Amino acid sequence: MKKSLTKAATLVAAFFCSPVLAQADREAPKALDIEFVPFAFSTEAMGFSAGVAGLWKGAGQPQASIFAAGLGSSKGTWLTFLSANNYALAADSRWLFGGQFYEADYKQFDYYLGDAASNDSAFDDRIKLDSREAQHHLSFRYILPWGAAKSSPIRAALSPKRHVEGNAPWSSGVSSVTSVLSTKRST
Repeated sequence: MKKSLTKAATLVAAFFCSPVLAQADREAPKALDIEFVPFAFSTEAMGFSAGVAGLWKGAGQPQASIFAAGLGSSKGTWLTFLSANNYALAADSRWLFGGQFYEADYKQFDYYLGDAASNDSAFDDRIKLDSREAQHHLSFRYILPWGAAKSSPIRAALSPKRHVEGNAPWSSGVSSVTSVLSTKRST
């Protein structure tokens, strides 16, 4: 399963960082905006856990971002999360794409099933199990061609730098973003 996760992450990265990079404004390249935060904690269920989270703003395209986090625990539990947001196929595209990918393997976690899941259950009603979890979400958003989004859809929706007058999208300069979510869940 780790091999398929690695392959999926590689394909996602290749798609989002393709040479057909959309740029809302053709500016000189800026320094990379990347941050990492290590973290550690301890719980009864997972034991000692340590991981790292990172965010890359402007990941291949000025309006895009990638967030990733992963952790491992002393009891063998691990989880990973990857999110890629606001990617466009071209600079003048009205479509924005993204995805969230989560995988986890929990070792010897307490579960309360059936009658044991009620509010009056006892601690001894639990069962200990290993579990595998995965969720994958893809998003497609369309920027409506109203207001400032008529001429520069990505800039109008994600980088508003304008004075707002009125309350109607066709006269205020404010545009709307409509989302369609595609979800695949597996456990």
